[in-house]
Amino acid sequence: GDVHGAYESLIATLQSAGVIDDDLAWSGGKTHLVFTGDLLDRGAKSRDVMDLVMRLEKEALRSGGRVHLVLGNHEVMNLTGDLRYVADGEYAAFVDDESRKERKRWYKRFKKSQPDDMDESTVLSQFNKKAPPGFFGHRRAFRHDGVYGTWLLEKPLIVVVNETAFVHGGLPSYVATNGLEGANVTLKQDLIDYVVTRDYLADEDVMSPVDRFKEAPKLFLEQATAGLIPNEFLDAVQKVIVLSDSPLHWSAGPTWYRGTASCSELVEGDALNRVFSRIGARRVVMGHTSTITRRVQQRMNGQVVEIDTGMLQSVYKGSGNALVIEGDELIVVNQDGRKNLSPVDHPVRVG
Repeated sequence: GDVHGAYESLIATLQSAGVIDDDLAWSGGKTHLVFTGDLLDRGAKSRDVMDLVMRLEKEALRSGGRVHLVLGNHEVMNLTGDLRYVADGEYAAFVDDESRKERKRWYKRFKKSQPDDMDESTVLSQFNKKAPPGFFGHRRAFRHDGVYGTWLLEKPLIVVVNETAFVHGGLPSYVATNGLEGANVTLKQDLIDYVVTRDYLADEDVMSPVDRFKEAPKLFLEQATAGLIPNEFLDAVQKVIVLSDSPLHWSAGPTWYRGTASCSELVEGDALNRVFSRIGARRVVMGHTSTITRRVQQRMNGQVVEIDTGMLQSVYKGSGNALVIEGDELIVVNQDGRKNLSPVDHPVRVG
């Protein structure tokens, strides 16, 4: 769960779990390896992490195993242009994929959007702050037709393996009502439509990669009101505005929801059982909410297992842990090689 670019910790954890060898090749046989989202953001080596997972997918398949990735909120954010948590080091990994011509094109567009009396050095400084070196290479890679965009847009929001559901944030009432199809088809289509439409508008110079996800609806409304958007693009602009408020982005959506991890069993217990009944699961494993103990935790008599142990040590002060499920047995393996640990009970807090 929640690698966040912690490449070295990820490797150590996967080696401790026995699914990759000293050469970083797949050694897990028929094991199913599941990542519960948030491979990226905050950590400088996110690209290395994604490249490793992409390669292991192919190697595991050849051995009869599987590598599953469910989308986390940070994958969705990178796809839609919500870049609040992208580290400069993540952009820097794409410097060689970015041309000077590309930066010049978007700088010229950015300059036009700034006040006429703003001096050149201030405009350039603001542009470089919004678009550090490698930014445009990064954005192209996360387009619907980019190397990482294409890959991520194929991924589900929830996967169920042997009656265990894997999800990033949690299992809100949306899933009880709409099931796996609602998450993996309806919400996924919202995401695909948003990214494809946004890329189309960027290709037509109606919007820029620099325009952030949360800024775009207001910006478009202002431009449309002022008559600055040609009529042939109004439908696409309206689509972006509507899709920016999809349940995919809500705090009660499966990539953002924290109730399963944080709310009382009196509130969540019955709701969780309704979800389980709908999707054919009896346990959920999830990330997103870092565990208080920085160890793998369980609650609701083991129905809920929390595996975000703050792997990116520089930010979260935790370490990598892998949850190993064999039949009904749950074992935790630490990146330092400690094995046969057990999930700890979720601490009960008052107040």
